[in-house]
Amino acid sequence: MENLILTISGDKNEENNVLKNIQDINNWIGDMDYQYLVYTNYEIPKTIISKFTYFNEMFYNLQKTIKEYDFLMILDGDDQFFPEKIGYINKLLQTGKYDYIHNYAQYDNQNYKWNGINNNSCITIRTSKINFDFYENTKSLSDYLLWLSVLGGNGKILNLEKVLTLIHNKSYTYSQYADYMSKRYFLRLNDLQHLYEKFKMTDYAKNIKKEYLKYKYILHAKSTINGFPDLFTYLHKKEDTEFFIKREYDLRVK
Repeated sequence: MENLILTISGDKNEENNVLKNIQDINNWIGDMDYQYLVYTNYEIPKTIISKFTYFNEMFYNLQKTIKEYDFLMILDGDDQFFPEKIGYINKLLQTGKYDYIHNYAQYDNQNYKWNGINNNSCITIRTSKINFDFYENTKSLSDYLLWLSVLGGNGKILNLEKVLTLIHNKSYTYSQYADYMSKRYFLRLNDLQHLYEKFKMTDYAKNIKKEYLKYKYILHAKSTINGFPDLFTYLHKKEDTEFFIKREYDLRVK
C-alpha cells in the first residue's frame, strides 16, 4: 500500500506553518508507505510550484499524481495534523474496511471539538473513489466534492469521533460568518444542479439529486438573515435558522 499526504497552500502567509508541517510529518511517517507532497503557488524548497491560486484548481491539476497512490490524506496549508494522526489512520486503512475516513478536529482559538461533516484536513479517501469530473468548472471546496464522490460511488464511510487535526479557524464577525456560509451554500446548490445534469444517467444521479434538494430546502427556509445553518444538523433537529447560525458562530469564532 502506498499513500499520499498532500498539503495544498495558495497563501504566502501560510509558509511558516507549511514548513513546520513538512518537518513534523516527515518525522512521523517513519517506515510507513507514505509520500508527502506540498503544492503551492509560491516558492518553497522541494515543493511543487503551481501557477494556480484557487484550491480546487490546484487539486484538479494534480490529479495524475494523486491517481498513482492508494489513499489520499489532505492537509490545508493553515492547518496541522496531531502527531498520532498518520499512524492511527494508517492502521485503519490496513484493515481494508474503509474508502473514506473523516476524523474530528479542534479549533485552536477556542478549544472546540468539531466534526464539521467534511473538512479538507480531516479527510482520508481511497483515490479510486475520487470522481475528478466533479471538479471541472465547479466552485465548491474540494472537501465537499470528495465526500460527494465517495457517497455517489457507495463507498464505505467512517466518521471517526477522534480529534486528529488542528484547524486554524479565522476570526469572522457574525455578519461575515453568515455571509460566508450563505455564499458557500449557494455555490454548492449551483454545482449540484450542474452535476446532476452531467451525471443524470449514472449511478451518481440519485445522491446528487438528494443533496440538491437538501440545499434547496435550506436556501428556502424561513429566514430574513443573510446566512444559513449547518445543513445536516438543521435537517435533523428542524431548529430555527437564525438560532442555529448564531449558535454556530458562538461556538466557532467568538
